[in-house]
Amino acid sequence: MKVIALTGLVAIEKIELAHDLADHFTATGQRVTVFDNVARLPMTAGDMPAPVNRVDGDILPQLPDLVGDSDADTVIIALSEQTHPHDLFVALDNLYLSHDDIEVRTIALVDTRTCDCFPTVREALETYADVTVNLPFGVTEVINHLDI
Repeated sequence: MKVIALTGLVAIEKIELAHDLADHFTATGQRVTVFDNVARLPMTAGDMPAPVNRVDGDILPQLPDLVGDSDADTVIIALSEQTHPHDLFVALDNLYLSHDDIEVRTIALVDTRTCDCFPTVREALETYADVTVNLPFGVTEVINHLDI
């Protein structure tokens, strides 16, 4: 199972990328599940090419159960803008250790206009994430960097 975690301070772009990634992976015949934890703007499930499960609040303690209960080939997690990067990466390490059959990739979406106001958050995102994508971006660019 592939787990793709979308993190960063942006909301709309995270939702758009979750949609585009779900569209890409379903088009290749994979079963995809999306977990929507975006705080500012919930996803519209009807627009998504895969099932969307809304998770309000702190999703990190729930990750092992959410991922473990999923029968998807690819799980896309659009994380809250309020999720601290350090806490996320500790939770993802624990997820990987508890589920040895998954590949975890993190994508940090960086809007330099916003992130420059929070330089320590930006630095943490860029340090820990597998892929850092500066806005604006194209889905093909992101998929090419995922390496899964």
